Amino acid sequence: MRYLRWAMILGVFLGCAGVSAGAADSGTAERDTKALVQFQCEAIERVYYDPAMGRRLCRRLRAAQRSGELAALPARDRLKRVTALLRETSGDVHFYAGPVVKAAKADTPDADDKAEPETNWNGGITQVRVLPPNVGYIRWDRHLADDVAFARIISALELLEGVDALIFDLTGNPGGDGRASGFVNRHLFEDDDYQDLLVKKCTGETEWKRSEVPYNHAPGPKFPQTPVYVMVSEDTGSAAEYFAFIVQQMKRATVLGSTTAGAGNPVTMVSNDEYFAYVPICQIQTRDGASIERQGVVPDVVLRSDDWLAETLEYVLAQ
Repeated sequence: MRYLRWAMILGVFLGCAGVSAGAADSGTAERDTKALVQFQCEAIERVYYDPAMGRRLCRRLRAAQRSGELAALPARDRLKRVTALLRETSGDVHFYAGPVVKAAKADTPDADDKAEPETNWNGGITQVRVLPPNVGYIRWDRHLADDVAFARIISALELLEGVDALIFDLTGNPGGDGRASGFVNRHLFEDDDYQDLLVKKCTGETEWKRSEVPYNHAPGPKFPQTPVYVMVSEDTGSAAEYFAFIVQQMKRATVLGSTTAGAGNPVTMVSNDEYFAYVPICQIQTRDGASIERQGVVPDVVLRSDDWLAETLEYVLAQ
């Protein structure tokens, strides 16, 4: 009997402790959710280019907070849900919410072993070669725009001077700095009309302005008469999409592959000690109002084989 009485007392104690722990966990989740939503809304209010849509986004996030929908999720899933709500409501796939990863302390054992090495993107151009019989191929994996990147672009074009056609492979290019497109375009177009295709309007601005950065002088060989082919995929995003979009719209190149990501609007990153957010700061469209946001660039030729480069080369040689 004595054993049974102590077992009952212990069971009641553990049950109360479990309730208290559960309440504490619930309270922590609610506080974290409130802090996350507040951070996102402050970031949107500060830098998002569309104030009216920004207010709508915050109403949606706060409704999800009040309903308990967000607090009921694990922390990482909560961030994914916030990202999804922002994208679904705005139609802009550039919105993103993520956690700030704490840096390892210097005295942490094996801290250096855990750090990821930086990738050398070689100025964004990762492969250049001449495909038989005489077709130039450039694998362009990042849109970088500094002196090193421009030097790599010039070197690639110098290697391919005299080819019968040019293939730009952007199937793995998520974008980056749009100035890289402007620099390459200066080597492909005979006149400057392409520079006036796109306009943009950014946070705090009331007038549309030219989006393309004009490079009126760009050293290196020019290819104004060389047929150009651009390979894209669903992984082609942002500035890389606009490169494909401009050459397609200006009838300067044939685009092959699959429809691109549809991530057209430039973003900036806002962060605090716990979270970071990608928030769009500009809207880009043609002067006629056409946008690739959430639409992507639809290829002229859909590639269907297991070897897109071989299929593209076959198409090029058939022209």
